[in-house]
Amino acid sequence: MWRLRVIRQFTHPAGSCWALSALLLLSPGAALAHPHVFADTRTEVIGKDGKLAALRHVWRFDEFFSATVLLEFDKDGNGRLEGAELDEVEGTIKRSTAEFNFFQNVYDNGREVAMTVPGRMAVSFDGPLMLLIFESVPGRDIALAGDLTFGIFDPTFYTSLDFINDGDLSANGFPASCTTRIVRPDPDEAIAANQESLTEQFFSEDYQNDYSKMFATRLEAKC
Repeated sequence: MWRLRVIRQFTHPAGSCWALSALLLLSPGAALAHPHVFADTRTEVIGKDGKLAALRHVWRFDEFFSATVLLEFDKDGNGRLEGAELDEVEGTIKRSTAEFNFFQNVYDNGREVAMTVPGRMAVSFDGPLMLLIFESVPGRDIALAGDLTFGIFDPTFYTSLDFINDGDLSANGFPASCTTRIVRPDPDEAIAANQESLTEQFFSEDYQNDYSKMFATRLEAKC
């Protein structure tokens, strides 16, 4: 069962019309010290013939953000998003997350893996909640060998992507020799281990950092 959190209304630094700004994560005020958009997430890491084949995602956004997107993109005012309206939402999300590898953080034996642009990022609504479903494949052949890490998070810490259950981040089609585990970092331990980096500059809006990486749930595979 999905567990959704409703966030409080706030004034976005880019202005009062903040739904589009929330999706356009490249806006000047995007890199804040805490998230403003929340989504419960499911990701399936797919292997085939000893190689990484794809990452398949389902993101279910919180009720408040979903309602705001609906209001922002409902051009005809009929209370639902259809056709070109959904296409506009899809295009906005695709453009805004491209710089961040579509929030996919994949490492092949310590080397970051660039993922391809998803062919389609399907947007729909499940009742009041917005769903985003898409698949991305690696930009080069990745053998399922050695140490691989898979995490789904926004490096600006503006959007919180949460795996509620360990099974929501899974690996399928991996060789029998591979072992996988879900890692959920303890926040207190992560802060203590990175105390020297947690400076005032680190939390500033202009400082690019991977603050969220310290707290992100990840799947680690050893093959």
